[in-house]
Amino acid sequence: MKSSAHCSGSSLKENRTLKKQQTSTCCVFCPMNKIKEVFENQFHERFGIELPEEALTTKQIRAFRQEGWVIQICFGNEGGREYMDYYASHRMTSDRHCRIYEDGELKDMEALSTIRLVSKDPVEDKKLEKEFFERNRRIAKELAEKGFGRTTINQYLATHKMEKP
Repeated sequence: MKSSAHCSGSSLKENRTLKKQQTSTCCVFCPMNKIKEVFENQFHERFGIELPEEALTTKQIRAFRQEGWVIQICFGNEGGREYMDYYASHRMTSDRHCRIYEDGELKDMEALSTIRLVSKDPVEDKKLEKEFFERNRRIAKELAEKGFGRTTINQYLATHKMEKP
């Protein structure tokens, strides 16, 4: 049975003794296994996307492209619980921003919106437009601070006002 750098569970000998089934390159007790499982439940069946194994072993901020998606990931620890955040963009759908904790809990986080409310009243519409861009720019700044710096067409359009010709 292989062990890897991201494994913080039981020793190799304990794993063999317990005869637990291994689900990735790590031991069954590794928190990264549940994170990988939850991520792939969201992306593998519908899109054929798997979380790269090296992402779990290095725990570094990274981005990868598969099936038209740009997916950025980072890892952290909150209150003693390991987690992986991901931001997924595809030009044909809304962006997704989620946190997956080591126990499999999935937490939705704010993502850029590409749809904004409009109003026939020009004053109200101007206010709605301002709120839309302020919210998206705030989220874009938070994503960049997290290390999610890849700009997609969705991100650009959600944060920049396009002037009419």
